Amino acid sequence: MAMIAPIPENEQERLCALGECSIMHTAPEAAFDDLTKLAARLLGAPIARLSLVADDIQWFKSKVGDDTPQTPRSIAFCAHAIMSDDVFIVEDALTDERFRTSPLVVGENGVRFYAGVPLRTGDGYVLGSFCVADRVPRRLDVQQIETLRALAGQATMQLELRRQMTRMRRTEAVLGEAEQRFRQAFEHAPIGMALVAPDGRWLRVNPSLCALLGYSEAELLVLDFQTLTHPDDLGADLDLVRRTLAGDITTYTMDKRYYRKDGELVWALLAVSLVRDEGGQPAYFVSQIKDMTARKQAEENLETYAGELLVAKAALEHQAAELLHAKGVLERQAVELHHARHEAELANRAKSEFLANMSHEIRTPMTAILGYTELLLESPGDSAAVTEAAQTIQRSGDHLLTVINDILDLSKIEAGKMVVETIECSLDRIVNEVQAIIRPRAEAKGISFEVVRVGEIPDAVRSDPTRLRQILLNLAGNAVKFTERGSVELIVRLASKAANPAGTDRVQFELRDTGIGLSVEQLGRLFKPFTQADTSTTRRFGGTGLGLTISRRLAEMMNGTLLAASTPGEGSAFALTLDFEVVAGGARPLQVSSCAEPLPVLLGRRVLVAEDGVDNQRLLSLHLRRAGARVELVGNGKLAIEVAMKTASSGEPFDAILMDMQMPVMDGYTAAGRLRELGNRAPVIALTAHAMAGDRQKCIEAGCCDYLTKPVCRDDLLRMIGRWVGQRASRLAA
Repeated sequence: MAMIAPIPENEQERLCALGECSIMHTAPEAAFDDLTKLAARLLGAPIARLSLVADDIQWFKSKVGDDTPQTPRSIAFCAHAIMSDDVFIVEDALTDERFRTSPLVVGENGVRFYAGVPLRTGDGYVLGSFCVADRVPRRLDVQQIETLRALAGQATMQLELRRQMTRMRRTEAVLGEAEQRFRQAFEHAPIGMALVAPDGRWLRVNPSLCALLGYSEAELLVLDFQTLTHPDDLGADLDLVRRTLAGDITTYTMDKRYYRKDGELVWALLAVSLVRDEGGQPAYFVSQIKDMTARKQAEENLETYAGELLVAKAALEHQAAELLHAKGVLERQAVELHHARHEAELANRAKSEFLANMSHEIRTPMTAILGYTELLLESPGDSAAVTEAAQTIQRSGDHLLTVINDILDLSKIEAGKMVVETIECSLDRIVNEVQAIIRPRAEAKGISFEVVRVGEIPDAVRSDPTRLRQILLNLAGNAVKFTERGSVELIVRLASKAANPAGTDRVQFELRDTGIGLSVEQLGRLFKPFTQADTSTTRRFGGTGLGLTISRRLAEMMNGTLLAASTPGEGSAFALTLDFEVVAGGARPLQVSSCAEPLPVLLGRRVLVAEDGVDNQRLLSLHLRRAGARVELVGNGKLAIEVAMKTASSGEPFDAILMDMQMPVMDGYTAAGRLRELGNRAPVIALTAHAMAGDRQKCIEAGCCDYLTKPVCRDDLLRMIGRWVGQRASRLAA
């Protein structure tokens, strides 16, 4: 039997590239037929073909000397040719172990000679081959090989042209749909909308604006907004326009008055944003103009009414009947206040639900983004640009995840839902972990990062290691970020020792740097949320401005303090002081920790993955299969129950089940509980994008054994499965 060619590593991407050409099973074309005819004539070959290798067939777009439209891929010479870097030549197929028993070779008219050039696109995907064949053995000289390469290059150019045309048509369709949606939104908006030139001319107006100002569209387009603006409002408007064009602000809003065509004044709320072109130059303003005349009239009426009430108050003070009326007014106001308070509570709950949903909607696709980046970085490509792009994606994804976590942490703190643990932990290990993470960042910038110990520092203490590590990483990360030269030191000192073994030791963690420093004014707003030293700092160094706010709040929740001191141009110092209950063992020096825990091998382990996202299915299965596991995929909780119970009854139960908690048909919570009711004891590990307080407990109560939040880190995933598989094996052995 003929040897089947291997499958390219980028097979799925290669097939997608072939699909983009929109060429499979199309009618003959002169551009390709001329090339195969020319190949047959110049090389003296009776057979010439342009072969495209699809999923399970090779199809001939153009052919000379053979009317066969296609053959199975498993017996195709071209399936081998696409794996070659250059011309693939078989001088005598009957003496070649790969082809001598092939149905294409044996028989009176079998192929004895084959020479094919891979049709490789500019981005590295081989779509097929341009080949010649003969029914007798033969060889090609150097000139004939060059001729075959040249003709294959022309064929590749034709395929690339078709592919680019297909992409252009798709792009044009998408742009057309976007333009249509914008046009409909613009034209049917219930408020006035306009595109305005930087000099104030109306470029485009919608019907609502025309109705508001009393002009036709044609009349407005020959005017500018200055002409229709009340003189008392024009100066403020033009000043905001100037600041927007200069880049001082990106948007602005204001109340202003316009003259209608009939001379009447209308009050409007104006909201303006600037659109710049690709070169960064101002292109046009997008203006939204909402009629506020009725509101302004109501405000004026209210002011008039208020004055009248003041006059009436003096007269009504002596009349009991009016006092009763006032009481009724107060009672109504109390009812309104109660209603307003109720609405505020509803809004607060809606905020929490919004944050949870946003967490799910962002974390779920990020699982695929960050996971595939890890895979890409572990399999270097031919181009350094691919690796650089993957590293950029990973950095961006990590940064976005940090921003999300900061926002969720601050929300939980403000809502009173942040819980601080008190468990046994090692200060030695926490400091070493911070050092291991921060030191490479510092060395990459050419600065040093050192840990200095002062006094006898306790090691085994009771505290919240996660929150302590979070604070130290934030402080150390900021120190490295804002230091261009010099050094950063983490000084750990024993501030005061307990008077007796049951007391607490006070430890201070001080971060000192030689960075840009802070002024007194900047220090005053340093711990406010969403702020940094000033706007130039944000532009230069980035960041959300939440880290120090969260760190101080966490320090206070741990009954500690976080203070800062700084000198502009010389550096800053941040001191975190906490009291720790010493567990046992006295003081030990801080030492650099050893290497990280190795990843487990899951060779032969059976893992069921219940996940409705196709990308996440592929990612999780790749991680698990690379670790040696045997993986089965299902798309909802109902199928997960059916497959898990079927394999258990056959005597081959799954060693672990990964369960997405939010799926169609049946969610993970219901499925986990049902499995437990049916007596299935396979470890169920929850996969969820919800990272709010109580989400872990909710999964455990549903029947899960453990909990991972999206985006899922490969190392955490494998270690958790390895741990639970090991525990289950121990229980079964016992």
